[in-house]
Amino acid sequence: MATHRVTVAPITFEDVFFRAPFEAPLELPYQERPKADLEVAPDETLKSTLERAIEDLGVTVTQPAGAGFSPVDNLAVAAFYDPADEHGFGERRRFEHLGDLTTVDETGRALWNRSFESVPYEVLVRTAKAGLLGGDPLRPYLILNSPEGNGVLLSWEGLVTAYLVLRGALAMASDLEGALQFKARLQERLRRVERAAEAVEQHGDGWASRGARPDNFKEMIDRGDPWSSQDLAERLDTSVVTAEAILEGFGFASEPSGLWRLRGDEDALFVNDALDEAYIWVGGQGQPSPEYKERIETYAKTGERPPFPWDETVSGPFYKRVLRAIRR
Repeated sequence: MATHRVTVAPITFEDVFFRAPFEAPLELPYQERPKADLEVAPDETLKSTLERAIEDLGVTVTQPAGAGFSPVDNLAVAAFYDPADEHGFGERRRFEHLGDLTTVDETGRALWNRSFESVPYEVLVRTAKAGLLGGDPLRPYLILNSPEGNGVLLSWEGLVTAYLVLRGALAMASDLEGALQFKARLQERLRRVERAAEAVEQHGDGWASRGARPDNFKEMIDRGDPWSSQDLAERLDTSVVTAEAILEGFGFASEPSGLWRLRGDEDALFVNDALDEAYIWVGGQGQPSPEYKERIETYAKTGERPPFPWDETVSGPFYKRVLRAIRR
């Protein structure tokens, strides 16, 4: 069985937990980073690979005597090499959540919420070939930063509710007096939202049985940009018609080439923005906040997304980077 030649490069932060005999900040060019070169069997897991890299690189953790903390068990995210990293790790590069990886099975179906302790390297390579990894699987990063909380996650019920609120806002706005062209645009947005809501209601339970939640589902959809509808149908294990309904409902627009591009026209931009609002304002139990309804109604009527009512500069630099990487 042929092995994979894997090169692991670290990224360090000002972290009180991890200790490393080197500094490798985000801005360090890739060629200047320390490296651990490993021979990895196809059935060896990503966790085992990173654990060996930790040992080779001399990384330890701060802990009370006898506590027995394992450095690898305190990793939160990883990333994979991109050619742009030659000049430093990019400001908007994506991270992979090590406890919530999306992979692809032998039939091409997406599987969500997979832990790095159970993902063999051959599956990681297959996922990269399917375009769902975001980098070179043979050159992972060891990101030495302690875990942070994820907050309340949107449920499938909450996503359907968000679509229903959006549908109501669009229907109400289209009944107002205004330019015929604007009414036609609202009707097109309404059509896209209704198709997506129907697809989610019909298939959400099946996707959930494979580990999908609205947040990691959306992350996979965003990451595949641009999509062919046939490729997405294969990942979702649905018809092409359903795949296209999902693409429209997650803010994609079709191009003459047949590919679907994220935020590819004005209607896709609106739907994608509205979906982002749902991930912020709709709770895990599926109850939209008053702010969500108000913001969506304003956006539908005016075509302008309201500004956020908080200072987005108050979070720490690592959290903001993770948030940008997730939300793109």
